[in-house]
Amino acid sequence: QIIGGRLEGKCLLLYGLTSFVVAPMNSYITSVRGKWSVARALTLVSAMFNLGAVLGPWIGGVLGDRLGLPAVYKIAAVLFFISTVIVLFVRRAPKESHPAETAHTGHLLRNTRYLGLLALCFMVMFATYLPQPLTPNYLQNVKGFSLSQIGQLGSLGSLGNAVIMLVLGSLTAPLGFVVGQALVACFAALMWLGTGQVWFSLGYFFIGGYRLCRSMALALTRPLVRGSETGLAYGLIETANALAVAAAPGVAGLLYARSPEWIFSAALVFIAISAGISLV
Repeated sequence: QIIGGRLEGKCLLLYGLTSFVVAPMNSYITSVRGKWSVARALTLVSAMFNLGAVLGPWIGGVLGDRLGLPAVYKIAAVLFFISTVIVLFVRRAPKESHPAETAHTGHLLRNTRYLGLLALCFMVMFATYLPQPLTPNYLQNVKGFSLSQIGQLGSLGSLGNAVIMLVLGSLTAPLGFVVGQALVACFAALMWLGTGQVWFSLGYFFIGGYRLCRSMALALTRPLVRGSETGLAYGLIETANALAVAAAPGVAGLLYARSPEWIFSAALVFIAISAGISLV
């Protein structure tokens, strides 16, 4: 069991390392988006990812029951192979011209507007992720939910991610950035004050605001940097997001130890502050 656990951990680590492609992928999407806005292009791709997160477990469960679990991994390997072959035929992105190309002649790290956005993204991602990690513990230990009920809520959250991205992806980046925070605030409020499965289900649907914020943060970035700096700029934004995701669970744990409800009330306070700064 110990050896198996270590092997599983290494496999998860290797799988997690593939997330480094997110920044160059988003940079490529930005370059080939055509007449679409950056926000629309990025949110559509994210919506398809989350739609797959809804359908994948269900299809995998059906195939696992009928064909056995090893068959599920074999089918997944074939799908990964096909997707890799498709990526090999992707053409080089055209060089993107932008009206702001001559506005920022210095290095990216001397671009004060971009650095301000970078700090704001960390604040927003911290505030919107804070109530998420320990919500399953809260539902199980405080509200008495079963693991199957919590799993259903998780699936509903993935569906909410897809729907929110599709419906709200056409918003302007500044508006979408604030609306995403407002949706996560609704999630935190419903988790804190909700009294039944209907309210908690609705709350989990609104958790898609977190993904909306992440995509809109990249859309906000593009006008502030030169085209040649897009990949690096996106990478730093994703790094700020990752640092926020790493810091939030520790703070959430401290709050949860004092009182489980504090993770939601604190999140509402942080979101109110970050949304206010975003509006400014």
